[in-house]
Order: sequence, then C-alpha cells, then structure tokens
Amino acid sequence: MSTRPQTKLDKYIELVLKNVANVDEFIYLKKADGEDDPDDLRVIDYDKISDKVGSKQREYFTISRKGLCHYLDGRPVEFIHLNVWLAERNTYDQIKALKFFTKFRKWKTLKMWKRKVMRDKINKCQEALEAKLFWLSEAFRPVILEVRHHTVELEELRVVTFTSKQSLNSSNTFDLDEFLKLQEENRKTIKAALQNKSSTCRDIVKKGFNRAIEGLKKE
Repeated sequence: MSTRPQTKLDKYIELVLKNVANVDEFIYLKKADGEDDPDDLRVIDYDKISDKVGSKQREYFTISRKGLCHYLDGRPVEFIHLNVWLAERNTYDQIKALKFFTKFRKWKTLKMWKRKVMRDKINKCQEALEAKLFWLSEAFRPVILEVRHHTVELEELRVVTFTSKQSLNSSNTFDLDEFLKLQEENRKTIKAALQNKSSTCRDIVKKGFNRAIEGLKKE
C-alpha cells in the first residue's frame, strides 16, 4: 500500500483500472515543483505544455490505460506500462518509508555537525602540539613515533572482509551464512587488535611521561 496522499492522478488511475468508459484517453503530467520524488507527478492542462510564445515545456509526461510516457523537448524518450510503473512507485514508497530514509536528513545533518566539531578540535590540538614542538623533545619524540607506528598498523584493518583462509583456495562465492560467519570472525579479530593496540599505546605514553618527569626532577 502506498503512503502518499491521493491526488488527481491517483483518481484518474483508479477510474482507468475500473475501465470507466467516459475517462479521458490520456492526461498530461509534470513533476511536482521542489520535490525530489521522481514519481510525484501532478496533472496539468494541455495549454500549460505550450506558453504564449509557442515553445514547448522541456519535460512532461502523459499517462493512459497503456502506461506512462516521458517527454523531453516534445519528444517521447521513455515508455513504461501502467502496471509496471505502479509497482515501481509502490516499491519506492515502501523503501522511502523505512526508518533509515525517513530520518536520513536529520542524522546526516547531525553527523556532519559532529564531524565538523571533531575536525575543529583536532585542528586546535594540532596547533597546540606544533606550538609546543613536542617533536623536538627527547622525551616525547620517541613516544609520538611509537604511537604513530601502531596507529598506522591499525589502518590496515578492514571492518568488512571478503577473504578467509578457506576462500583463498576456493573459487566459490559465499552464501549468506558463510559471509555472516566470516564478518563475525573478522569483528573479533579487529576487537582484539584494537584492545591490544590501545593497551600498548597507553603503556608507551605512560612510560614517556614518566621519563619526562624523571628528567624534570634531575634538572
């Protein structure tokens, strides 16, 4: 079932499907202004197709018992049978109603905002680090290089993998259960690697600060 509000187009289609005799052979349509829905078409009169100068509207549609015809610059460029177009529109409405898409703009905006805030924080930290010139410190330079070494290794990890020891010697494709099992094993591997690297980096930083403190005491 479609969730879109009923329009003049839907009323026309309803009459066509009921084989009402006095229904127009076809009607003219155009895309709704300001909408990104490709199936949101509005009924228009024929005189709206041509303006006073006589030039054609660049894009419009016609619909009849047979199907939907798409016109560009006055020429037909695509035809879809009515039952096929209705099925595609219904599928589009069902997909659009999924929570992922209904909340897409909200969480995308929030994600972009969070990313910008995080980027600004990182930039400020980079400026602070460069201002203090930690790279020139004998106490902190080894720490930075070691931590960098371990983080570079983490870049080689992949959240989704398509290879396994079994698949390396096989030309067969995965079925769904095998793929899910492979991803679960990969997640465990990544989790263990992250925990190990996190612990290692904390120890490196801790030892680096201890060396720095000892150096200050000696001074």
